[in-house]
Amino acid sequence: MRRLIAAFVLCLLPTVLTAQTAPATKKKEITLREAAMSPFLFTASRGLAGLKWRPGRKCVTCLKRTKSGPGLVSIAVKDGKETMLISADDMAKAAKRAKLPQVNINVLRTATWSADGSTLRFVANNQAHLLHVATNKIMSGLTIPEDAEDSAWSKFDVHVAYSKGKNVFVNKPDGSTFQVTSGGFEFLTHGLSVSRVEFGITNGMWWDPTGRRLAFYREDLRPIEPYPYIDWNPTPAKHVLGRYPMAGHPGSIVTVGVYDTQDDSVTWLKTNTAVDQYLTNVTWSPDGQTIYIAHVNRAQNKMDLKSWDAKSGAFVKTLFTEKDEQWIEPEHGPIFLPDNSGDFLWFSYRGGFHNLYLVSSAGKFMQRVTNGDWDVSAFQKFSQDLSKIYFVGAGETPTESHLFSAPLINASQRDTQRQEDTGRVVVIKERATQLTQGGGQHRAVMSPGEDAFFDAHSQLGETLKTNLVQVGGLSMQIHEAKDPWTRYVGGKEEMFKIKAQDGSDLYGHIILPPNLDESKKYPVLLYVYGGPHAQLIKNEFGGGAGFSSGWFHYMACQGIIVIRIDGHGTPRRGIEFMQAIHRNMGRIEIEDQIAGLEYLFKRPYVDRSRVGVHGWSYGGFMTLSLMTRKGDYFKCGISGAPVTDWSYYETGYGERYMDRPEENKAGYKESMPATHLSGLKGRLLVVHGSSDVTVVWQNTMAFLAACIDQDKPVEYMTYPGQLHGLRGKHRWHFYQKMTKFFLRELTGQ
Repeated sequence: MRRLIAAFVLCLLPTVLTAQTAPATKKKEITLREAAMSPFLFTASRGLAGLKWRPGRKCVTCLKRTKSGPGLVSIAVKDGKETMLISADDMAKAAKRAKLPQVNINVLRTATWSADGSTLRFVANNQAHLLHVATNKIMSGLTIPEDAEDSAWSKFDVHVAYSKGKNVFVNKPDGSTFQVTSGGFEFLTHGLSVSRVEFGITNGMWWDPTGRRLAFYREDLRPIEPYPYIDWNPTPAKHVLGRYPMAGHPGSIVTVGVYDTQDDSVTWLKTNTAVDQYLTNVTWSPDGQTIYIAHVNRAQNKMDLKSWDAKSGAFVKTLFTEKDEQWIEPEHGPIFLPDNSGDFLWFSYRGGFHNLYLVSSAGKFMQRVTNGDWDVSAFQKFSQDLSKIYFVGAGETPTESHLFSAPLINASQRDTQRQEDTGRVVVIKERATQLTQGGGQHRAVMSPGEDAFFDAHSQLGETLKTNLVQVGGLSMQIHEAKDPWTRYVGGKEEMFKIKAQDGSDLYGHIILPPNLDESKKYPVLLYVYGGPHAQLIKNEFGGGAGFSSGWFHYMACQGIIVIRIDGHGTPRRGIEFMQAIHRNMGRIEIEDQIAGLEYLFKRPYVDRSRVGVHGWSYGGFMTLSLMTRKGDYFKCGISGAPVTDWSYYETGYGERYMDRPEENKAGYKESMPATHLSGLKGRLLVVHGSSDVTVVWQNTMAFLAACIDQDKPVEYMTYPGQLHGLRGKHRWHFYQKMTKFFLRELTGQ
């Protein structure tokens, strides 16, 4: 999943926009199948495919349909002139000449330009290729097996590492293959992500910047108690043992190995496997001699950034330590300055917000580089003269996203900071410069020469537009996504902001039925997630609804008001706002949702006696929490794949927010929806996939058992063999069932 104070005193005037403008032609009604199974129809977020800067030229490149057909085109910053670099037909011919019949122009979506902008590198059919654009010639390199579990390519694709059968192999330039590890199996993995993808861990192999050495994870899952899953397909059904690290129980043992291509040696970093810890954010030094690892203790309230010698595996030093009474969650490794100083940028919440700090090679914090009281989302690049950085952040409004620059202290100032013994961290008074203009979500990337950036942006009621912007100069639109509401009937959208009792802002989004009659009463559907790492409300086309947008508008067209609210615990609001849920999940979050409903109830056309609620995963937990703790508000609800007892959830996530069960018995009990079953009044449907390995089925079984024990009516639907999300025919079945349920309960249809 990963991944309060109630009150709603003051509200600002909402931003009101309509998805239904006066049509020139008759609009179509959304069908349920379109809403459920064709979500791209209603997002209006399709930008230019594969858009990127071409080094050495003042232009961007992308895949685009032109009058002469589709292909890879360049678009000049100066005048917007388009030039076809390679057509789809020419790409097909080039692929055929290279004996790559299954490769087409679409592989260039994720291709990367060489430093001189002459060739494009892409991976297709498990093989690395170079396309020389001027000659339309494709050169092919190393391959990996089709059944490889993951892969990592070294600098210039000289070597490629891959995991197969839970072991690591490396293919070499001479065509040979070296097996780096042995003994791997389902519960002893090599080269794969670990710790259930917490702490931003998404892969398990990393080549050093020189391409000589490969670092990789080894995860021993055997200390985790076996967990019984069932494969329902055979007759009889088959018992399948897995490993699920439940809160308070033993976790896996993770180590880091280093393979050297020069002598085929494998060295293991001498981390202490007796220490219960997480090894996160593995990062190479620029020279490939040192590995940096963020060591997080089991309690997740302390992090040590440690360096290790890649050749010997020996511990070098602890650069610094960060502590927090609630939790520490590093998700980014050091970002080294490209000047061989060893200095680096580090993301930290130590100032209350997610900011970037400049740290010396010795681990001394020298400068708070981004100094706004708002969260930085991502680092983008250093300026060529190292006078500043470019980064992405929320700015003053957490529903927005912008490109910024911020100044860096120079080398001389860094030397001074190293020599000072005061512990003072420089904060430059000059605020970050916002480069993108206008409200909304901006996905902007600075050019290599820093004289321009492209900006794909939208806001509520406006489709995605892509501009080429000259820094301090002209802006030129090169693309605009189609607006689905020129063809379909949709609801009227609003964004709103209200005040919670603790004074913090809560942001929400509403879709009203088209042609709303204020003299009538309309039912309400509250869609909820409400947990960490998920922001529902964004100032973009659709208000952040994403692939759910079509279904939300479909329900609005059936006469139901749809509302969503981001409350405490959700990201991009600073650490205090997130940590309000600590040790008591499902308390402050539900008060925020009720605050949004109370705001809506002030409107004369809202029927507070007909309110439904739905959410999945953490939203499933929130649905149960709302219906049991705030039962008077809800006529019905559907809870999908809910956590019903946080002691059934995984160690990394569950213990971060709740601590261990033995340390927080009262909090665990209070957070269980079953504890509050006496408050359940509305009609409840619980849905779960039988093979869910994220939120195990046991959660739902335990809640149903409690409902039986307390004689509480509950409906239940299981989807055989489905994991945490429903796909294909299962998804379609669920959307039909869910829609009929809410229409019946809220509108009488």
